[in-house]
Amino acid sequence: MFTVATRNQNGDSEASVSHAPCVVFNPPAELQQLLTMQGKGLYVELQGRVSISRFDEKAEPRANGEVVVYTKSLRVR
Repeated sequence: MFTVATRNQNGDSEASVSHAPCVVFNPPAELQQLLTMQGKGLYVELQGRVSISRFDEKAEPRANGEVVVYTKSLRVR
């Protein structure tokens, strides 16, 4: 699991940064080591699907989302 930061530019306003948690199942050992040892600041390109889960419907509604990354699509730039 890792987090990507995305920069959003809305017109003339300042860019804001959003963070998206990502999960990769069964990554190759080399990729796993790269992301865990040197991951901060790397530029990555990926494809995946958004997975959303809801918690405790009787309490205040909460949701959690993450990107499930297609392993073969992940490229470090």
